[in-house]
Amino acid sequence: MRKILIAAAIAVLGTSAAQAQGTWAGTYTGINAGGSWSNSGGSNSATCGAPGGLDVYICNSNDPTAASELLNSLVRSTSGGQFTGGAHAGINWQSGAFVYGIESDLGYLNIGKRQTGTGVYTTGGGGGASLGGDAFWVNTSASSDFLFTFRGRLGYAISPSLLAYGTGGLAVGRTTVSSNYLDTHNHGGPLGGNGAITTEQFKLGWTAGAGLEYAYARNWTVRAEYMYVDLGTSTASMLINNPPHAPEYTPFSTSYDMTSHILRAGLSYRFQ
Repeated sequence: MRKILIAAAIAVLGTSAAQAQGTWAGTYTGINAGGSWSNSGGSNSATCGAPGGLDVYICNSNDPTAASELLNSLVRSTSGGQFTGGAHAGINWQSGAFVYGIESDLGYLNIGKRQTGTGVYTTGGGGGASLGGDAFWVNTSASSDFLFTFRGRLGYAISPSLLAYGTGGLAVGRTTVSSNYLDTHNHGGPLGGNGAITTEQFKLGWTAGAGLEYAYARNWTVRAEYMYVDLGTSTASMLINNPPHAPEYTPFSTSYDMTSHILRAGLSYRFQ
């Protein structure tokens, strides 16, 4: 009887060890939600034209003061964290305590960056448009509406129910950059100087992060995860002009680094 009990105990322990080693292997799908933060501001330029050229509405190469006043007025505004969330799916393989696999996810991501500026020109511009005393307003913004990633995962099973992992790979998103400008230099006309542009771009970038995942039931896990996303730089360029001063214009460009820090939680169902 004693030998039978010992054999049964060994069999149970062996089965438990085998189950523990295979805890994380297999396919899974789930949902995630959290917040994203982005702190970097945009960069801007207003091109002053050569003397006698047409690109001289705001300034010319001999008098760049008005362009400097415009660019220096821009101040980045912070909007705090933005909501992010979506769905994910993947597959894991396991060798001892090491777990490796691939995962993809698709969800909503709003990077949300903005700059605004107001002021009054103190000196005249080029091309006959003497802007001294005229007020101006300028707004630029950048946003995104979705994020897709395809990543590798490499982890270590601290215990049969707790996995620590790192992850990294490709990121794809759609970004929107907008600029709007208006001034009061109308010389009795219906409009002042103005310009507006909105550009949408699909951007290919990269992402990397790390997390902890806990198996609280046979088929269910929860996770806490940090990811850094870099979608590169998005740019919008426009011409600032004024109908009474046509065809004079000033090229204006704004660029944003589309990066974000993401903290999110997830819930996954494992198919076993």
